[in-house]
Amino acid sequence: MLISHIHREMRILFSSELGVMSSELGDKFSELRTKMELGDKFSELRTHNSKLKTMNNKQRTTNNEQSGVALILALFSLLFVSLLVVALVDTITIDQQISTNHIRDTQAGFLADAGVEYAVYKLKDDSSYDTDDNLDGDVYPDDPDDYDTVTLGSGSCKVGIPVGAALPKTITSTGFAGNFSRSVQAVISGSGSSVQVNNWRELEEGV
Repeated sequence: MLISHIHREMRILFSSELGVMSSELGDKFSELRTKMELGDKFSELRTHNSKLKTMNNKQRTTNNEQSGVALILALFSLLFVSLLVVALVDTITIDQQISTNHIRDTQAGFLADAGVEYAVYKLKDDSSYDTDDNLDGDVYPDDPDDYDTVTLGSGSCKVGIPVGAALPKTITSTGFAGNFSRSVQAVISGSGSSVQVNNWRELEEGV
């Protein structure tokens, strides 16, 4: 009886301890499984974070490349516009120079004609008038020092009136405007108030 009672008590004690151990093991196992699940979640999170970093690096690289291309395009556009501006300024400058040259050339022609009118005025008053100041018998253009100068505005003209007591006389007039000059020759005939210009012609290369 005593032995039987002891066996029963030991069985009850063993069962109780076994239950406690099973419960503790179950808790440990549950805790371990929770930790493993957390480890898996952490691993997934780390993997996801790594992927995000990779995507960010790729995006940053792509953005840098796009920025570089945009900068190059902007520089080429600026260079193209600058070349257009330079070409436009050169064209305007050339056009202005051509216009100025044309104006000066036309002014020189008008000044040469004014020199002829000056000679007519002088010869109406005195048909023997000449510009032979050094009395050598030659006048402009044969003698480059014997001429009358007529100044009109910013231009002038040289007028050579030959020696002679009576008309007709062949006079030469050269007009100057800037770097341009034009020359004409005309025969002045008549007498007194009836003095007139005949055979007016322009010299091709001036004098």
